Amino acid sequence: MRILSLALLVSVMLGIPRTGHAADAPTGSGAAMTTAASKLLAALPPELQKKATFSFADDERFNWHFIPLQNAKTKQPTRKGVPLEDMPEAAKGLALELVKAGVSAEQYATVLTIFSREAVIGELEPANRWFRRPGWYFVSIFGEPSLTSKWGWRIEGHHLSLNFTIDKGVCTSATPAFYGMNPVTMKHGPTKGERVLGGCEDLGRELFLSLSPDQQKLAHQAEHFPEVEARTAHYPDDKPLGIPGSKLTPTQQEKLGKLIRHYLERLPADQAKHEWAKIEAKGFDNVVFGYSGEPIPFKEHTYRVQGADFLIHYMNNQTDPLKNPANHIHSVFRTISGDFGGVPK
Repeated sequence: MRILSLALLVSVMLGIPRTGHAADAPTGSGAAMTTAASKLLAALPPELQKKATFSFADDERFNWHFIPLQNAKTKQPTRKGVPLEDMPEAAKGLALELVKAGVSAEQYATVLTIFSREAVIGELEPANRWFRRPGWYFVSIFGEPSLTSKWGWRIEGHHLSLNFTIDKGVCTSATPAFYGMNPVTMKHGPTKGERVLGGCEDLGRELFLSLSPDQQKLAHQAEHFPEVEARTAHYPDDKPLGIPGSKLTPTQQEKLGKLIRHYLERLPADQAKHEWAKIEAKGFDNVVFGYSGEPIPFKEHTYRVQGADFLIHYMNNQTDPLKNPANHIHSVFRTISGDFGGVPK
């Protein structure tokens, strides 16, 4: 009886459901993130624990962004959370394990490249080197990581904002999911020729070039799509612009599906499967694809894919640090009902 009571106490402390069967416990990405976040918090000293944690109801959860945020006078970051560079080495490793739990192996490599590109930008922009730091990526945890309650977390910095909501050990949302890259293709140095995050560019261009001249007239926009609005839970309510899927051939719809799945592959596998099932159930007829600019590498262009419950927003109309045109990507996947786990009205 004493052993049973001790086991019960431990299970309560760890937030493990009292099912009596280990097989009943969640086993997907949400459970993995819950375990990883708990280990990370335990490894942080008290002062960093305090900086890392917020109430799940805190509006900071919606204060997402993907640009550098810093005070030029104090030379300090203004982004909330704990930066990787301030964490003890053991905790930093656990923070990266948390990231691994939330993305695929391929996307984890992309995240690390986003970190390292900050050093590249700093090298090419000496005046800005003080805030172009690979360690200025911040982890924030909202609520208490537990298999019995709702909580969330975010990792964010320049060109990255990944937002997750977990409810009773199940990942219920992995959006907004923002990935950027600058430079996309390295034009100098030992990694010259390396290209990262180029898939979203190639697949969008491939779809546009597959359209007939008349279809391209419907899809093409005279002006570039504007930057996505951040620092708010507000979901873009812009009217879809472009060609609807109902006017695409079956082969073109396959290309559209391939583009959408490319963005879903950025999410945890179980969440990607869930989102794809929703999109596939509604079909592509009312999914709208719009494209601006020239469908040529290193020429400015943007595109949007907008469905009833999701938005893909892509931009490549900025220069890289060496002033090479269209070598600087911003891309995001969002869901109307799912961003931040569902935004309270």
